Amino acid sequence: MRGCFRGTDLALLMFALAAIVAGCSDPGVVNVQTRLRQEPASEGKILAVIPKGSAIKVGDCSNGWCRVSWNGLDGYILTKSMRVAGGARRDTAEAGLAGEPGGGEDEASPDEVLAAPSSVN
Repeated sequence: MRGCFRGTDLALLMFALAAIVAGCSDPGVVNVQTRLRQEPASEGKILAVIPKGSAIKVGDCSNGWCRVSWNGLDGYILTKSMRVAGGARRDTAEAGLAGEPGGGEDEASPDEVLAAPSSVN
């Protein structure tokens, strides 16, 4: 019986942590078709291509990149490729960092198809 009690405690703790993390994000919308990257860098692995107008959950932003959740995936997009609902503030001070192609642009081309994460580079 004691083992079940510990499992219940763990389940409650996990639920509480998930609720706290979920509360730290704001709803947002992607302005242009953009790449969801594994890391906040233009060289980061592309996890998916997010279509223009897609709803996202926006977490912390820094140096022109925001951590977002979309369609069950977590990654990073450029701050200027999305907007946050309700006017929540986001760090945009360094969007368009030096050394990034196109001054920080990470807009996906119109012919770029959504592919499984393992087949996109």
